[in-house]
Amino acid sequence: MASHLYDLLEMFFGPVQRVCALAENLVHGYPVDDASTTLLKFKSGPQATVDCFFCIPDLASPTRLEIYGSAGGILTEGTIGQGDGGKAWIYLEQQARGYDATQNKDLASGYLPLEYEKVNMYTAECRSFAECILEGKPVEINDGEHGLHIIRLVEAAYRSAQSGHFEEVIS
Repeated sequence: MASHLYDLLEMFFGPVQRVCALAENLVHGYPVDDASTTLLKFKSGPQATVDCFFCIPDLASPTRLEIYGSAGGILTEGTIGQGDGGKAWIYLEQQARGYDATQNKDLASGYLPLEYEKVNMYTAECRSFAECILEGKPVEINDGEHGLHIIRLVEAAYRSAQSGHFEEVIS
């Protein structure tokens, strides 16, 4: 499932340059990993972590997306998945500020609810694909080359999990 999050993050930040990952089977008796954590380094500069744990109860792990930058952040819960609900919050400053050693950030939050159009992304993706076939439209974003790139990224993550080292993503 991490591949979908790699794809989403690349939509925001561009191509991943290198990865470092852990992938293990901790609980379930099937031959694939049920727990993984990946550190991604993007060519454009940002870093990200992706965690996927299919070895804990669903209700113990709400689906969250957190994006932080020098002038704020966006937090979402329940927006990545098969539903069309979820909540989002945003915090923005007029300009980036430096580190504050006296921070009380855990006591005072400046996040505000963020309204957005709620869309079931799976239904929208199927609808878009059907329109491409029925109306002869070109595929907008995810063509075969893009899919192959995401597979190479996943393979780099698995190589990293086996080697214990960062792996370059081959484009």
